[in-house]
Amino acid sequence: MADNTHDNTDYTVTDKARMTLDHAPAGLYLPGIDETTHKEAVRLCARDFLEHHVFFNDRGFHNHLNHHLLSVFSLGAPAKRLQEVFDQNKEILLPSHSPMDVDITTENFTEHFSNERCYPNYVSFFQRELDAAGDNWKAVACDYFFDPRVFPLGMSGIFHPFIQLGYGLEFESKTIVATALAQTCVHSSTFKTMFSEHVFADICTEELEDDNHGLSLMQILDKM
Repeated sequence: MADNTHDNTDYTVTDKARMTLDHAPAGLYLPGIDETTHKEAVRLCARDFLEHHVFFNDRGFHNHLNHHLLSVFSLGAPAKRLQEVFDQNKEILLPSHSPMDVDITTENFTEHFSNERCYPNYVSFFQRELDAAGDNWKAVACDYFFDPRVFPLGMSGIFHPFIQLGYGLEFESKTIVATALAQTCVHSSTFKTMFSEHVFADICTEELEDDNHGLSLMQILDKM
């Protein structure tokens, strides 16, 4: 992932990052969204993936660049504006770094939680998992995110991993979803009690006696 050498004419980044984006959500399909802006949004999201770390300082503040890009793209921003968003954000971002000498697998993926140096390792792991799932990749992504061991981390950092996951699923981008899951795994848990494995497992498995449809949102909040 450590690749910081691209300029604004380099479209090879799209393939390097395996970046794809579906069209903007139908509810926001506004004037200005066309093949040119779509191509630029893909290119700039690919550059962000290749060039920048998930955090922009040593305190765990988040890289919001692709959130910003996809938001203005959805609102019909021209290609020039997309480039401006990229250029403004990149000034504060940390460069991507090389993977650690760690092979993350389904057997050990919980062993490196909260280690931000393993972020590129987690990205590679989740890319493999999503690829192996074929057309079922969205379900597999959600299975990982809502795993009781993982979910408390996903709700940390003011829910930023959850936000990243939402963008990836909405735009049907496996690459962005892989970064969301990787970002989740390198967070520290800031809601250990509210979203603890025990509490979350109870909420997910408890059913209403009358209709077996599970708990209402208010019942879930009460249990937290």
